[in-house]
Amino acid sequence: MALHDKYFLFTLITILITRILVYIINKPSPTIGNFRTHHWMYGLLLTIILFCISNFYTNIYIYYQYAWGFFLMK
Repeated sequence: MALHDKYFLFTLITILITRILVYIINKPSPTIGNFRTHHWMYGLLLTIILFCISNFYTNIYIYYQYAWGFFLMK
């Protein structure tokens, strides 16, 4: 399996699992003060963190796909 196929597969699996969990566990998203967080914010934050630490770790590309799965689902 080519690397870009793995990227797509992990992103798709992340979106599917998140959609299923959101459907099953029907809770409102957490709030910080009056600010309501959403799952795409977690994906964006995870992407930024991974970008900052990617110089220290070489096989981090799969985690990018989890972050983009959260981000793209919105």
